[in-house]
Amino acid sequence: MASSKKSTEVLSINHQDNGEWLETTPGERFTIRTSAKETKGVYTMLEVVADPRNGVPIHIHKNEDEHFLVLEGTLHIVVGDATLDVPAGTAVTVSKGDPHAWCNLTEMPVRKSQLGRTMMI
Repeated sequence: MASSKKSTEVLSINHQDNGEWLETTPGERFTIRTSAKETKGVYTMLEVVADPRNGVPIHIHKNEDEHFLVLEGTLHIVVGDATLDVPAGTAVTVSKGDPHAWCNLTEMPVRKSQLGRTMMI
């Protein structure tokens, strides 16, 4: 089940960002904000920008939760039978085992922070 809440805390991390943006698929790019190496494999934090009409198909993480914080725009998320339109400043957690997908249904780019163990970068 997905949970959603407004983000009110600011987290400061001493991370040397190299500024490199990589393309996952056409219309989706990311940069590593905190690597698995820095956290000794506990998690990876990415910043992702998705162009309009971009997203990922339904998938499942069997061993870990996945966390999203929308920084700009509105992210459309499907978790099981639930559909959420998540505005900037909102955090969503998708529990392990829950089928989920996300996409940008708007005409503006969506920027989000994404945290999980599946991204062992």
